[in-house]
Amino acid sequence: MELPIGRSGGAPSPREEEEEEEEEEEKNGGYKDRLSQLPDEILALILSYFGLKEAARTSVLSKRWRGKWSFTNRPDFLTYVPGAKNCIMLADKRHQYAKWINYVLKLHKSPILEEYKVYFVFHNQWESDIDEWLKSALAKGVQILKLDFSWEGCGLLNYGGIGNYALPFNKNPRSSFSDISVGSLKEACFKYVNVNGEALEFLLSNCPLLERLSVSESNVLLNVRVTNPSIVLKYLQIFYCENIQSVEICNVNLVSFMFKGGGTKSNLRLENVPLLVELHVWQAGSRSALADLFAMLPYCSHQLETLGFQDSEHPQDFRGFHTSPEFINLKKLVLAAPAMTDRCFLGYIALLDSCPLLQKFVFEVISSATKIHEREVKKVSETNAKKHQHLEEVEMTGYYGRKCELELVKYFVENAVSLKKIIIRPEGQPNFLYRDAKQFERENAGRVHAKMHLEGKIPKPIELIIF
Repeated sequence: MELPIGRSGGAPSPREEEEEEEEEEEKNGGYKDRLSQLPDEILALILSYFGLKEAARTSVLSKRWRGKWSFTNRPDFLTYVPGAKNCIMLADKRHQYAKWINYVLKLHKSPILEEYKVYFVFHNQWESDIDEWLKSALAKGVQILKLDFSWEGCGLLNYGGIGNYALPFNKNPRSSFSDISVGSLKEACFKYVNVNGEALEFLLSNCPLLERLSVSESNVLLNVRVTNPSIVLKYLQIFYCENIQSVEICNVNLVSFMFKGGGTKSNLRLENVPLLVELHVWQAGSRSALADLFAMLPYCSHQLETLGFQDSEHPQDFRGFHTSPEFINLKKLVLAAPAMTDRCFLGYIALLDSCPLLQKFVFEVISSATKIHEREVKKVSETNAKKHQHLEEVEMTGYYGRKCELELVKYFVENAVSLKKIIIRPEGQPNFLYRDAKQFERENAGRVHAKMHLEGKIPKPIELIIF
């Protein structure tokens, strides 16, 4: 984990730089290194687009580059611990990474931070260290803060001490944070970080520049209230907070809201959001959650450009269920549904009839089953089929080659008169951290089925892309 920073850890003197330039020029047959002659600020800017370790390795290029990495304003501590198959190995690797981060922060010299990212398998013994990392970033006026303490995929989910880091902001913050300002934040992303309602309120009230906020896997977040019309928040994501009970968003200028609920249905209230153009809601439970969503949509259906939701019932019943007004400006629709017993998906076409300007349709198949049921391929009757004039792209994730998937692809080929592209993704919704051998096997099978059933059978000029 050592960084190549030279003996002193600092930059060389102007005289040393001049001597080295002369030596390098002589070695290179008179060629002059113009890049190294750029001002320090430009070199630091260039290095800020490298990973932290890659930026540090440039110290070996010449004395001119030595220590320049320490002035980067976007340190990126991506420290996921792969391959930790036992508690001792996980603890050892985590200890090494924590020491490395502490070491780097001592040497870091940039007075300001544009972006600060930490990805670390959390253990409660490192809470005080993480507090120091966070204070260091905030003290330098960090604008983009991303804390990811995911422990999925390490194979040690019951290992004592693994859990969520508790964000130290609320009405009674940890004493060491009482004088720390968060006012520089423009974007904050917290994954496997316990952010409660008080902490959320603290951030919204004390970050006047905060435009993007994402909270994932917080098990202490119960109620979300975003109702202050003076905040500048534009993008809000709340993902998989399993104990969340209610979400209230009213009288704010939110542009995008994405909500993926936990294990139970949450009460969702969305009112007077005149700038909202993107809405994604994934709720657990029966179709009653979907009914609540559609009951709210008349207030904003005319302004939405992107809509995403998940269904859990039989799609054949969807035509009677769907009674919302037309989505007159909707350009992209994302629909997720399970493929239980290879049920026909054509019932969802009723929803597309209400989106006259739809350009992209994404269908996410939710299923881990690998059985393909033998039945006839169904089709929509000509009287019910619509010619989707503006639909140019159809994407299907979780594709496995079931009849219900083939029926949907065939329908769009026949009825989307402007269709240009069909994208097939057998991997479904990917898990960034961990995908086991069975998942890879299923994805490969889906890829084979897609090539077998679709390649050479999609008419030109429609482009078929299979990932």
